[in-house]
Amino acid sequence: MTSHYSDTVDFPVRFKRARAATVANLKDLIAITGASVLQQPGAVRPEDVPVARVRTESRQVVSGDVYWAVRSAGCDLAHHCDEAFSRGAVVAVTAHPIPAPPDHWVLQTADVQQSLHQWAQWRRQHFSGTLIAIAGGAGRTSARRMIHIVLGSRLRGVSDSIGRDLHIGVPAALGALEPEHDYALLELATISAAEVDALASLAMPKAVVIIAPGHALAANFVEAQAAASAYRKLLAALPSDGRAVLAHDPWLGWVASACSAPITWVGTHDGCDLTAEDMHTVDGQMHFCVGGAKFCISGWGAHHFTAALCATAVARMMGMDFSAIAAALEHYRPVPHGCKVVEMRGAAIINDPSNSDWAGMSQVLEMLRDIDTPGRRILVCGELAEPDAHWPARYWQLGREAVQTAGVHLLIACGRFAKHVAAGARAAGMQPAKAIACRTPQESLPYLGQATQPGDVVLLKGSDLLESQRLAEALGVYPLRRTA
Repeated sequence: MTSHYSDTVDFPVRFKRARAATVANLKDLIAITGASVLQQPGAVRPEDVPVARVRTESRQVVSGDVYWAVRSAGCDLAHHCDEAFSRGAVVAVTAHPIPAPPDHWVLQTADVQQSLHQWAQWRRQHFSGTLIAIAGGAGRTSARRMIHIVLGSRLRGVSDSIGRDLHIGVPAALGALEPEHDYALLELATISAAEVDALASLAMPKAVVIIAPGHALAANFVEAQAAASAYRKLLAALPSDGRAVLAHDPWLGWVASACSAPITWVGTHDGCDLTAEDMHTVDGQMHFCVGGAKFCISGWGAHHFTAALCATAVARMMGMDFSAIAAALEHYRPVPHGCKVVEMRGAAIINDPSNSDWAGMSQVLEMLRDIDTPGRRILVCGELAEPDAHWPARYWQLGREAVQTAGVHLLIACGRFAKHVAAGARAAGMQPAKAIACRTPQESLPYLGQATQPGDVVLLKGSDLLESQRLAEALGVYPLRRTA
């Protein structure tokens, strides 16, 4: 295990910078991308329109965003642009003319994806903060969120999770960089060796955090080799004055040898540079000591311990002391307020009894997607809280989004429209046997009891508080599954 660890305060000095005086505006965007102005609101000048965050998904747009219409063939471009404008987008960048409200900008480029890369490259060149790439397995998302909480207590920065399409996700995230940001976190859900060169040349990470799922990869040697090759190339791309934070894992031994930057190894094994003492968990709270400071963090499972150590290592890299790190991490929450988390048979059972309309369910699915787990994601859902004339279609869409957004492995829908939810999940590619429709939560118990395994995350989401509570309680006494 190679290490060049030095826990000193001189490393952050290399990341100190003078803040840029200018903020990107629409005039910059037009000049960099060569876009044509198809629609301009009144006498507003492009230099008076600040360009903030870039979004390529219309449903993720918030007020002030730029919507970059990078869509697949066959999609309804006008519909997505209309949704983006309704959510507050100021500008839409498209490949074709579209109808738009008169008080919004519309820009046209010959190649929308190429123009996005041009804009991202320009923003990255003008960003002088610390860009940190986070990769690996279970604990990756928790590490990013913890790092953001800790660094955000002292600094300004952004945090983004990149999906499977790095060619769109990475430049979209870089397009949100601002001159005043001290740091940027990019979580890479997946990466191949073939993608590393393009990623490194565009994003130019200054630090890399890797949490490798050795226990999972061991079951598939081909996947293990592919992941190790990608991580090795990612570390090799780091500059010598960068920094790597690696969670101790046998799969990372060979990977680390390609890194010329200082490495901080974290974990509970002998030889780690940063480790924890007196570790124990009580009522969903993890307690441990690092550097003489006492930590208390909401969470469960070894992956949360590892994520916390990675966040601590990065914060030390940026010059924070252990007591300040511990104080910041007390604000970390693995699930939203109001959810009750219990551990049963090694699985995490999240009971969220709050009422939800369609928008609320979309947020729940995004929350489930962002929960780290070494096992599978299981969703048990009830009915939406408010009447809607389009309920059947809404429930079908819910099932589809459960698969496409949250990556659910098993879906159990309960209530009058359960069959529509199951049908939507199957249409999104879920195996029919794993998309189950039940009339009541109690009817779902045999399916859930037999399927739940150690490492799984089970989210119980329904508008009936009593029913979901009973389901969680009953699951605790259901006979264990006898076969894998």
